Amino acid sequence: MHGAQMCCICCQRFVPHPSLKKRQKTCAAEPCRKELKRQANKLWRERNPGYFKDRYITKLKAWHVQHAEYKKKYRQEHPEYVKKNLLYQQAYKKRKALHLQEEKKATLSQR
Repeated sequence: MHGAQMCCICCQRFVPHPSLKKRQKTCAAEPCRKELKRQANKLWRERNPGYFKDRYITKLKAWHVQHAEYKKKYRQEHPEYVKKNLLYQQAYKKRKALHLQEEKKATLSQR
């Protein structure tokens, strides 16, 4: 393979996209791309630890105080969003409950 590179995640050889050349770090496999993105996000968060906290406290919280009725009005005007969000929250709670049960079983089986 001429111009092949090694994927930094799965260590498989791949031919990079012509427009990316040496800048491409992973193969085209989705798990590899997601893992590289996860690593990059983790590194960014480590380098910017207070970004989200400070941003919320100084900007978003103040905005929400000044626009207290915004969420209520938005939900009234967008009932499809309310329904979609409700279904998402229910599914999330089920997944979280299952995950907690699995963790509890794993902890008990280690004893």
